Amino acid sequence: MMRSSDLTSPVVFRRSLFGALRSFIAIALFKRLTRVALPLFVRGGDIISAPPQALGAHEPQVAHLLERFAADGHRDFLIDVGANIGLISCQSGSAFGRVVMFEPNPLCVGILKVNSAIALDQTPHEVHPFGLGTNNEVLTLRVPKHNWGGAYVVSNDNTYDSSTLLQKDGLVHDDPAKYLTMDIEIRDAVQVFSDLFGRLLAAGARHGAVKIDVEGLEWVVLLAISKSLPTDISLYIAFEHWGGAFLPAPLLEAFGGRAELFALVKTPSGARTAIGKLFDIVVRGGQQFALEPWSADSDANDLVLRVHPRGERA
Repeated sequence: MMRSSDLTSPVVFRRSLFGALRSFIAIALFKRLTRVALPLFVRGGDIISAPPQALGAHEPQVAHLLERFAADGHRDFLIDVGANIGLISCQSGSAFGRVVMFEPNPLCVGILKVNSAIALDQTPHEVHPFGLGTNNEVLTLRVPKHNWGGAYVVSNDNTYDSSTLLQKDGLVHDDPAKYLTMDIEIRDAVQVFSDLFGRLLAAGARHGAVKIDVEGLEWVVLLAISKSLPTDISLYIAFEHWGGAFLPAPLLEAFGGRAELFALVKTPSGARTAIGKLFDIVVRGGQQFALEPWSADSDANDLVLRVHPRGERA
């Protein structure tokens, strides 16, 4: 047991002149570099944390895309499937009448609720702490320790193979020590969307947007939407596709002729290394993102499905 006299040592902590100067300079520099930071909680050192702190934006091309959907009349609601800590919803959600977020990682949900309370204080919003799948079940979530935004569900329905998942996270081989592993709740996506779209219709919300970022379960979510979407709701759906050629025919068929597919084309886009990308941007004088009709030779990773009301053919 510590006695009170044990706390009376003359020196509790000593910082050298160099250490004091280093602290002063580092803090001043950090404040300068992050003066435009998003006013949200992020995890230091994580891949997804640097841009919102240093640049004031996370995936700005996606944020602008969602805001464009709202400006195009699809502002009734935003559904964010795979919301993580809310960086996308918290940037763009205020452009919509309401925001609905799904996030199965229990470690992210608490941060998501806090960030949503900060950024969406004037916008009705709800957070659902579960993932969407083909059944009501408990599955395993693997979270790369350096990239919480790259968490993926271990499932036979996941369309990404192991090499794609490793490549996305910058890993050479599957090292369990580099992941957090946890059980998460998954709910039947068709039932969840049926209930949600019913509530939205009852509130008069007919034109909205969906953002999907679920690391390989995009097809499950998209097909569930196609099975549950009422005939008089129209949507813009932004989603990712990594690893292999994209075959849109089954997806467009699932929406029964109501949908058309676009690609968010990045120019320049060919470089693979950071130095190569920087060189291309300097040579081209900048970088441009444009929404274009999808074509078979497209290598874009961000795709957009526009779903029209029934009777208004794509």
